[in-house]
Amino acid sequence: MNAMVELADTLRQLMVQRNLTVEQLARRSALGRTTVSQALNGAKLPSERTVIVLATALRAEQGPLLELRRRAAGPAPAVATRGEFERRYCDYLVKRHSHLDIIGLDLSHPERSRWPLDTAYLSLELASPAARSPQETQVHLVQRAEQALAGKQRILVRGQAGSGKTTLLQWLTVAAAQDQLPDELSRLRGVVPFLLPLRRLVRSTAFPTADELLQSIGCPLAGSQPPDWADRVLADGRGMLLLDGLDEVPQRDRDRTFEWLSDLLAAYPACFVAVTTRPSALAEGALVRDRFAELTVRPMSLRDVAVFVERWHDAARAETDDPAEADRLTQLERQLGDTVTAQRDLAQLTTTPLLCALVCALHRDRRGHLPRGRKALYSAALSMLMIRRDDERDITAPEGIVLDEEQTTELLQRLAYWMIRNGLAEAELPDATHAVAAALPAMPDVSTQGDAGQVLTHLIARSGLLRQPTAETVDFIHRTFQDFLGAKAAVTGLDFGVLNEHATDPQWEDVLRMAVAHARPDEAARVLRMLIERGDANADHLTRLHLLAAACLEQVSVLDPTVRAEVEDRLREHLPPRSSYAVDRLSACGPLVLDLLPGPEDLTDIERCFVVDTAARAGGELAMPFLKRFRSLTGVALWNALGRAWASPRIDPAEYAREILSHGSGQGLLTVSGPEHLAALPMAATFSRIEFTGPFEAADLIATGRLHDCQELRLSGGDFESLRFLREHQRITNLALLGCVVREGLGPIGELPLERLMLQGTPIASHEPLAQLQGLRHLTLDVPLRCATLRTLPAPDDLVSLTLWKKALLTTEITGISRWAELRAVALDYDGSQPLDELALLPALDVLSLWCPGRPQLPRLPYLTHLLVGGDSDPGFLEELPSLTPQLRRLTINYLPHPPQLDLAPLRLLPALESVTVYGPTTLLNTDQFPPGTVIHYW
Repeated sequence: MNAMVELADTLRQLMVQRNLTVEQLARRSALGRTTVSQALNGAKLPSERTVIVLATALRAEQGPLLELRRRAAGPAPAVATRGEFERRYCDYLVKRHSHLDIIGLDLSHPERSRWPLDTAYLSLELASPAARSPQETQVHLVQRAEQALAGKQRILVRGQAGSGKTTLLQWLTVAAAQDQLPDELSRLRGVVPFLLPLRRLVRSTAFPTADELLQSIGCPLAGSQPPDWADRVLADGRGMLLLDGLDEVPQRDRDRTFEWLSDLLAAYPACFVAVTTRPSALAEGALVRDRFAELTVRPMSLRDVAVFVERWHDAARAETDDPAEADRLTQLERQLGDTVTAQRDLAQLTTTPLLCALVCALHRDRRGHLPRGRKALYSAALSMLMIRRDDERDITAPEGIVLDEEQTTELLQRLAYWMIRNGLAEAELPDATHAVAAALPAMPDVSTQGDAGQVLTHLIARSGLLRQPTAETVDFIHRTFQDFLGAKAAVTGLDFGVLNEHATDPQWEDVLRMAVAHARPDEAARVLRMLIERGDANADHLTRLHLLAAACLEQVSVLDPTVRAEVEDRLREHLPPRSSYAVDRLSACGPLVLDLLPGPEDLTDIERCFVVDTAARAGGELAMPFLKRFRSLTGVALWNALGRAWASPRIDPAEYAREILSHGSGQGLLTVSGPEHLAALPMAATFSRIEFTGPFEAADLIATGRLHDCQELRLSGGDFESLRFLREHQRITNLALLGCVVREGLGPIGELPLERLMLQGTPIASHEPLAQLQGLRHLTLDVPLRCATLRTLPAPDDLVSLTLWKKALLTTEITGISRWAELRAVALDYDGSQPLDELALLPALDVLSLWCPGRPQLPRLPYLTHLLVGGDSDPGFLEELPSLTPQLRRLTINYLPHPPQLDLAPLRLLPALESVTVYGPTTLLNTDQFPPGTVIHYW
């Protein structure tokens, strides 16, 4: 019998003897289903590792199976060839990707712009969504790249242009090829990386198979690749697929790109896969079904900028032999560090490695004098990268063609705009040549010097802005420059209709912003009016277009006051923010919002909270000067917001603690969400209310020394062996356990003098601790209860407020709630099937909150003064309120299914009504039938 057939037959027999299916064997062995199937049917010779893993999973001896594999493999040289090729390939990757092109290190020697990766790589911070309860605002877990990637098999990395996404993949490639991944990524050691620019792959009519990957990206070793080598590497789970630039795939090719990616994941499920994209190019959660974890590249912090500036100048000093120049670079480094810290507009520009390198280069080139504003910065950078470099080197006509700066810019603008219109980040050389040829008839001084091919060759060689990734393609050194140049061409060509047509396309956002920057005042007004009018007429895109118009304002210095007022009026419809929805929309504008947000004066307490939330999320570190205006104020709600802002992923914990939290008076809830916050906690004032969010352990909390002063303690996502450490902290009267793991149960909380308790997503093994809390007055439960009705829930009889969220009411009926005769506030999140009649037996009930589908079946509640209805409740219940709640003074309607219209007329029959507060994008009817200020609409 053939050895391979015998090996497959033996494996199948063992699987049958163990009563396993292919799927079960794949799960038990942690191998891909394809790998297991191929081993069982003899289609491909399994690797030694696969045989060993299968033998272990099947509880069989490895020796006989490995001997069969050895016989089936034949002579050893074939295996040696694969190993030898793998070493050659990894050596090639190290040589190919171990340097970065850094802008402007030495304009007179452009060959010195290549920077060693191990020096240039800056481990930026990545933010990932942290699990939170449905009732709470989402926060983000921020970690350095190697920590954020740890333990993840599939990741989607979002980041702005120039934020370092490609550099991250390049670093992974080199570190993996050298087998020098950090300890956090030790499980990936031994993998073989495949760095695949997606823009290059989509040029073919068909995407490559595994064994065609190297050929598809132009790897010179593709021809010597052993048969089935890549397939075996990926099938064995030893592959690292790094797919760069999903946003650079034209929209028309997106579907087939996703299909190819899905096929890859199905064929090679054990591989590590990373995909990069600009944030707006892919909907949030688009790859969740394929089990991708989403990470977002944070803007560089001031600390990151300082490190980058230092490394940039170190590299520049290393490339000069002139001691005087080295001294000048040291002075420039010190000066630039101070300038970036002091000038907010410059700090806004140095948020990515690309922009930071530009600033360093310009600062050096202009001997410490920097242009102000994004447009001026880019214009100066283009000038620096183009003609001035050749002028300083006294180079003329190196390709037989002489172009001045204006001619070079014109050609680059036309090429960039042609690529943008065609959705290209990388163009085929013949197509790019054709685009240049189309521009030459209007430029006789250029066309007489050579044909389009020669002109394009000159631009690639001399402009400093074009490059050839392969012999057949051309692209810009960065997409930012393509957008900047293309936007100028669009404005010059009066293509305002094209800009308007693409205004809702996320890939055109930067083009539109830069078009407004390039435009003359009347042209800028025209673009902004188009955005406003189209937004007014299109509800689906209203927010995006109006906010885009607002974002464009920072790009233009001279504008028709009427147009500016129109744009600002649209934005002021959302100012000050009065809901979390408004915060979401406004923070999407970025730091621009900081110039529009009102200060603390003349704001209500709730408005101040939402303003702080917006500033922190929109501006990050740039919001610090604005947030300092609030630090001298008091108020629990305000300091709740300031405490939340500390967890913002773009705020430095130490600086925030020093500049903001040190001024606290102990009011508000302080959120501690990571190790950096723990380290900075001593700089903050003493807070009596603290939330620890994240996988903290008891030792972490004890080490802070803050539990002694703590009266309210919230633990979210903690991992505790026991809660016995809380016994020593008898000042804690308010405790919340949210999604925590407590292995020894909740028994110790019964020994605390608790007045308030919230249990959410933290399993209850026994109700006994509740029975011990005789001082408990406020109870919130969102966990499955071990009682059929509330009659047997062992909570004290003198509760004054009870909140039962959905999980608590899944298996427990509301029956028995009347036993708590002193209840003044009740909140229920339930499916609507249970009767609420027993609420009428609560004589002290004053506040009722209901979250339920359909129409709430309320009994008559003659003493109720405040009602909140939310969730999916039917707004038709308004008609019943005058008869059911005759003493109602305050009504809150919170996030209903957003009917187009909500008629408030029935509420006129409530004689004591003082306020109606509605949240959501609903048109309110008959509001004029109420006294001014009675109806408040937040959206």
